[in-house]
Amino acid sequence: MLRKPWQPLQPTSVSLSGTTLTVTFHVPVPPLAWEKTLSAPHQTVHTEWAKGHGFEVADSTGPLVISDAVLSGEAVQLTLAKAPGAGLVVRYAMLQDGAGYLGGKPDGRRGQLRDVRSTRHLVRGCPHGLREYCFARRAGEHRLPH
Repeated sequence: MLRKPWQPLQPTSVSLSGTTLTVTFHVPVPPLAWEKTLSAPHQTVHTEWAKGHGFEVADSTGPLVISDAVLSGEAVQLTLAKAPGAGLVVRYAMLQDGAGYLGGKPDGRRGQLRDVRSTRHLVRGCPHGLREYCFARRAGEHRLPH
């Protein structure tokens, strides 16, 4: 045991330069990775975020189009289709793509961001990884002053 308090995979800071948002994370086992076994969220509803892997960006005018999301060590760089205005908000896995309870379904609230932990354990004789996934962020959503 390392005798350090546990911290989840979670954002620690957000910065903006032109149309690029950089979200830096505490990553338990670096680097960050996209979970390819989960289909990408926001492919049928909220399609302005279809390339965001679960990230959602809006300003005072409404949702902003994410043109690309790239991993860079312990950060995610989100490229927006246009420069944001006032009231910029960055969220992760907060909106689902359908009505009603959709937890655990392809149209539910989710994202693809995780660490690269490779520890395995057996559950009923089948190996499962102990990867750390980023959880949905609403409380303390990241707002940038403009």
